[in-house]
Parts: sequence; C-alpha cells; structure tokens
Amino acid sequence: MFDIFRVNNDRSIVEQLFSLVLNKMPSEYEHYLKQIKEGVIRRLLSGGGGMPNYIAVTYNTKISSLYERKHEKGFSISGVTVFDKKSRRNVVLEFYFHSGLVAGVNADINIKKCSFDVDTLNIDSSRVKYEKSSKEVKNSLTELGILKFNESEVHEVLVGKDLMIYLRDLEDGDFLAINQHGFYIVSIGSREAFKVSSVYFDEIKKEYLHLSSERIYSYLPD
Repeated sequence: MFDIFRVNNDRSIVEQLFSLVLNKMPSEYEHYLKQIKEGVIRRLLSGGGGMPNYIAVTYNTKISSLYERKHEKGFSISGVTVFDKKSRRNVVLEFYFHSGLVAGVNADINIKKCSFDVDTLNIDSSRVKYEKSSKEVKNSLTELGILKFNESEVHEVLVGKDLMIYLRDLEDGDFLAINQHGFYIVSIGSREAFKVSSVYFDEIKKEYLHLSSERIYSYLPD
C-alpha cells in the first residue's frame, strides 16, 4: 500500500534529486529535466512496489500530457550516489522513467530521513538500464550464442548511444557486455566501452561466468 509523502520545502527531495542527476546527464535527457522544472510532479507516494524505500510520482496532468510518450520503453538510471550527512555515508539511488515521464526513485535507505550534501551527487558509476522482459533478454542472448547466464543479473543497458546486454561485473564497477557487434569491457572510470577481439569470442561464450576478472581484462587491446 502507498502512503502519501509530502515535503514542506519549496522543492521536494525527489524533485531536487531528479534535477541534480538529469543536469549531469547528456543533452538527450533534457526532455525529463524540462518536465521537472515545469512542475510535472503533483505529489509523491511511498512504500509500494515491493521496495520499502521506493517513492513514486503522481502527475500534474496538464504538464504530463505534454511530455508523455506512451510507446517509449521504460528505463532507469542506477548507481547514482550522494552523501547523507545524517548517516554519514553515501546513499545509492536508482531513478525510474516510464512512457517519457519521470516515474520514481529508489534508495538503499529511507530518503525521507536524509539530509543530503547535494554537491556530492555522483553519476560516475551510473548505468542506464532499459526495461526488457527476462524472456526477451534470454532470446537475445541465445541468438548471440550465449546459452549459459545468470538470469537474475543480465539486463539491457545503454552504453553511450549503444544498447548492450550486461553479462557480469568485473572490478570497480566495470562490467562485461554484449551486443550484435561482439563483446565489450565497459570501463566506468573512463566511461568507455572497449571491444574484445573476436579471437576470444568462443572462450567468452563458453566460460565467461567462470573466468577471472584478470583473465577478462587481458582481452583489452594493448
């Protein structure tokens, strides 16, 4: 069950967090920043969706009707962090978008009890994940020759302007991904995707779940 959550500040916590993260994203996310600035959020609901710290958005329909894209695939921006002065730790946030509209935010702590240092909001380790059913992901991986994978981990991600399927974590937020063009080692630190030589494709397809991170990094070009 949802509970109504109101904030007495001029701008709600959620509006502020959405604005901060969208300001740091590429220009194609301007669509979402504009709707926040124009007051698309009418009120906030918390405690639903099986996620106790999830806060959902309800809309000012006069504004949302201008921005809604009914057939647009939903996505989330995960791995965003911001420092909470009360708990004295970084809080991990995930922002959700659906049908062209901001939809909600989830955190690993109750953000209603936080006092954020907004200057510390960081997207360096963030990932854009697109909604795709597990069946669709499984079919895509099968078509790409990946027959063994961890169903709870694989998902579609946006890397730059390329859609890929996330396969597994490596180190420091880096990960191994695949699309129709091949395998990639995605470096969070440098915000780049390095294509793996086709020489290693057979080994990765058969063994990537069991390969050490060191071995996978050895595929990087010199």
